[in-house]
Amino acid sequence: MKLALIIFLVVLVIVLGFNVFSLQKELLITRINFVFYEKRNDDLQRELMRVNEACAGKERFLNEIKQSITELESKVELKTLERYIPKKTWDEIKPIVDRLQAFCKERERNKSSEEHEENF
Repeated sequence: MKLALIIFLVVLVIVLGFNVFSLQKELLITRINFVFYEKRNDDLQRELMRVNEACAGKERFLNEIKQSITELESKVELKTLERYIPKKTWDEIKPIVDRLQAFCKERERNKSSEEHEENF
């Protein structure tokens, strides 16, 4: 009976020792993964902040352009601008005016699309 108990305890110690070893190995792998994902998380947060700052700068620039276009349109109608500018100067600035007009049209389309989406 004592021999059976000793054999049982030895087998139990071996099994528990193996389980402890396996759990230690899993814990080590988990720690390594945690460090890796923590570093990756920090890198992604830095990248997100960089992209956010770049986006904010572009957003400010876009708002300045929109404000400038609004001011220009309030002072001089772009459609009649050609009458008041010499031909040579008009030929130089016409591509810029065309881009501004295209930008305004696109902005109006975006506004109407956003309003249409909000209604649904």
